[in-house]
Amino acid sequence: MQDLAPDKTVPERRAAAFAVGKIGEAATGALRHLLTSLQDPDDRLREAAAFSIGEICGEAGGTPELVAALRERVKNDKEILVRRSAAFALATIGGKESAPAIPVLLDALTNGNIYLKRQAALAFNRLGPVAAEAVSELRKALKSPDKDLRLNAVMGFIGFLATTEPAVPDLLAMLADKEENPNIRAQAAVAISRICRENLLPPLRDGMPTVLRIIGDRREAPFVRERAMWPIRVYLIKSEDRDPVFKALLPILDEPRTKDNKMLRYDIAYILGVFQVAATPERALDVLLEFLKDPEIKIYAGLSRKGTQAEERGADDGPIMAVDALSRVGVKRLARRPDIVAQLRALHNDPRTLANLKKGLDKLVPQLK
Repeated sequence: MQDLAPDKTVPERRAAAFAVGKIGEAATGALRHLLTSLQDPDDRLREAAAFSIGEICGEAGGTPELVAALRERVKNDKEILVRRSAAFALATIGGKESAPAIPVLLDALTNGNIYLKRQAALAFNRLGPVAAEAVSELRKALKSPDKDLRLNAVMGFIGFLATTEPAVPDLLAMLADKEENPNIRAQAAVAISRICRENLLPPLRDGMPTVLRIIGDRREAPFVRERAMWPIRVYLIKSEDRDPVFKALLPILDEPRTKDNKMLRYDIAYILGVFQVAATPERALDVLLEFLKDPEIKIYAGLSRKGTQAEERGADDGPIMAVDALSRVGVKRLARRPDIVAQLRALHNDPRTLANLKKGLDKLVPQLK
């Protein structure tokens, strides 16, 4: 980091500025030097400084001073490469203060080469509703022949929420397209769930038969079936017309358990328990018992984005979800299932049970007789 100091040569400072960006959040000590470098007469140094500020502040966010300096570069720098680098940095930090980045990112998405288009499409993910004017161009990107651009456009939509209602039919069509890359289809399901999270949008309601057909089709890629459950959750929370969904999901629990469908069956049993409570079918309770007995399943507290990759973190016992569902089913219903009660007590008494799962068991088990 000493090579960033003003007494070093410009080439040394350029190299150091790019290098600290690769270190990421751990290089916060370099930010004061990078802030100074944003004002340097050398174009390449300003570009490198803006790039690295975005890389370092992407997870933790930027200070008002850093955001203001990036906004200034986006608006007034004479070099397009510096403006773009500052725009991407602002987008990585996110929030309303990053709005000046939108015209620069839109220009990159519309007029840039394929690599720039990919980067710009993904950048909109952190900007969210403030970037609603980008919806039209991102919808065009969903139809690109370039697989990575399509994926990044889908990822871009995930942060937009309800402002992107026009894109929901496009994303539903992408989810239903068996010729599409499975990872892109799965991310389309995630994007639909995020867009419709605040309000049940008509396209999601109209698309329920398509989503349920995908989940019920054993020939579909397992990951696609699992992620197609995400819009189902949103629909069940927002809609009162739930019975058709329950009826479509229940037969999937009768599929022979395999490595590929295990998590899907667990998720469906969980959903039925949460929403049908005391009326939960016996078959769903059977699968929740399987879930309780499975020591291999983990759930995750959050996601950390690095480029287009998602890194899982915060692992905890998966059966915490089964305990949550069974708590909603209620002790009166569970009293008729001594096998489930016995497994709950066994987990409660097991010293290896992790804290969050133990917390749920502490509430439920004393109520069981």
